[in-house]
Amino acid sequence: MKWIKWIAIVTMTIDHVGAFLIADETARLVCRVIGRIAYPLFALMIAEGYRHTHDVKGYFIRLLIGAAISEAVMAVIWFSFGINFFLQANVFLPLVLGLTALMLFSTKKWYACLAVLPIVVFAEWVHTSYGAYGILLIVLFGLIGSLPIRTIGFVLLSAVFIDWPLPELLGIANGSQIHVFEKWYQWVALASLIPIGFYDGTRGRFNKWFFYAYYPLHLIAIVLIGMVI
Repeated sequence: MKWIKWIAIVTMTIDHVGAFLIADETARLVCRVIGRIAYPLFALMIAEGYRHTHDVKGYFIRLLIGAAISEAVMAVIWFSFGINFFLQANVFLPLVLGLTALMLFSTKKWYACLAVLPIVVFAEWVHTSYGAYGILLIVLFGLIGSLPIRTIGFVLLSAVFIDWPLPELLGIANGSQIHVFEKWYQWVALASLIPIGFYDGTRGRFNKWFFYAYYPLHLIAIVLIGMVI
């Protein structure tokens, strides 16, 4: 799992550098394509973290703190530089909501499972990063361990959201979806199945606080560099 975390962090950083710091269209496209690999790996980490942790409540609280700190950083960036990332660019939010969905499913009570639906709707409504797609991907990885079935589910989920038939049919297509899914390159997210396929279930050593600090700090660094160049 350690090397999967590093792949996720590096590809995410490349994506953000391309999105906010690179002017050349070709170079930006390359960065955005590489960045598509990141989120499915984060989704896998949440699913595996939930599956193996001995303290689900502590795990949830750490993610919630990470989300709160990141949103505070987004607010500072918004008020200081006029760049609004509030709610829509914080990867911790779909991770928290996805973990919440897995916790509800684990109760095996029908009303708890039904409560996942408003979580998915909420993610789409407030335009969290990756919206409903991001939540459902975590649920998919959390409930299904078989790689072939995961792959089929991932492809079907991608078809529904990347090509927009469901959001358009329901009349809920929005700006957040346009930002994430308007380009063909979102399909490259399926390339994450390659490292996922090599994952053997071992966790490995990784400082659990590193990502909680790295995420908001790298966003601050990117914004500051963007103000200079």
